[in-house]
Amino acid sequence: MRKPTFFLATLLSSFPLFSQIYTKLVEPELWMNNRLVRDCGSEIKIESQRKEECKVITKQGEFTKKYDVFGNRFWTTVKREEAGNKARLIVFSSQDADHWREEGSLSITPDERPIHIWPIQNDRFLAMYAWQIERDKMSSPFALLKRGEDGALKIESLLDWGLKAKLRHKDADGTWYFSPDVLHLTWQWGLEYARTPSALVIYSSLGGYFWSVDTDQEQIDLKTRVLYPAVKDFLYGPKAQFLEAPVLEVQPCQDGHLLIAARSEDAVFKARELEAKMQFRAIPDPSKPTPVKFDDQSKEAVRRQGLIAYPELLWWDLDPSSMSFKHLDAPYGAPIHFTSLEQFRNFAFRHKVDGSIVFPN
Repeated sequence: MRKPTFFLATLLSSFPLFSQIYTKLVEPELWMNNRLVRDCGSEIKIESQRKEECKVITKQGEFTKKYDVFGNRFWTTVKREEAGNKARLIVFSSQDADHWREEGSLSITPDERPIHIWPIQNDRFLAMYAWQIERDKMSSPFALLKRGEDGALKIESLLDWGLKAKLRHKDADGTWYFSPDVLHLTWQWGLEYARTPSALVIYSSLGGYFWSVDTDQEQIDLKTRVLYPAVKDFLYGPKAQFLEAPVLEVQPCQDGHLLIAARSEDAVFKARELEAKMQFRAIPDPSKPTPVKFDDQSKEAVRRQGLIAYPELLWWDLDPSSMSFKHLDAPYGAPIHFTSLEQFRNFAFRHKVDGSIVFPN
């Protein structure tokens, strides 16, 4: 799970959310034929059953963002500032993660800010924007792009993302703000993605939403599912403050499915409310607390209570083609519940190149 950025910390400072706890930063995995590619931030590790194919590649220059794998090539994006207060988000690909070629670019404007672009077919790409954009009376943060002969990426259509939530709103003075009522869907910090041989899956760890595009189909549709459907009732208004993040880690498997480690449904809907009642015992409405200062020891005690009450670790399989979840038995060696905050914060799993699962900590 990605830890919150400074933007998130600032946004949440007015809410009783300091009891949120996070697992360690996930190292995304990608399958490149029979090789396993792990993005470790500053470097790429390639694992293979053939020793001569195993290598570590250090990211260089401006190509330091998260890498994708598609069509047996590495892909990434680079933002470049231009004269006149303009900017472009440029897509690059590489055969060896060393020599890069430009594949297309998309303009960034004050009102339309793409934050990621993925290849999905030869000349077609999926863009995700920081908030909804509008075309032909449709509003969505997801856009299907087409590459022109000049290499410029143009919006072909917007894709229905299955929600009516507004990711930002305009105040009376005309200033735009990210909407605090949908904290768990704020794009700047809440979304990750996973790639399978025939699908691109984007997901929100903080809300448990999954969006999938079938990259083998000519007709591109965005399919939406949520791990725990009752989350939909909590996304809007003050109740959103009391959602525990459901998704801990997601990794693609060799069979084209996704393996998901998650908190239990009870933990998602009850743990934070329990912690809030402990924080603000004398306040009738914990959603409107009077600011109270806590020392670190008190904060840890509050965080611990939610984990003690709801310690279960659950495993799910997601089939991107049908967008169906299947509950799984715990993999060999996996904990079935958390026994401490330290264990929770250090939780991670990863695949070996033979498809088996290991737990580094």
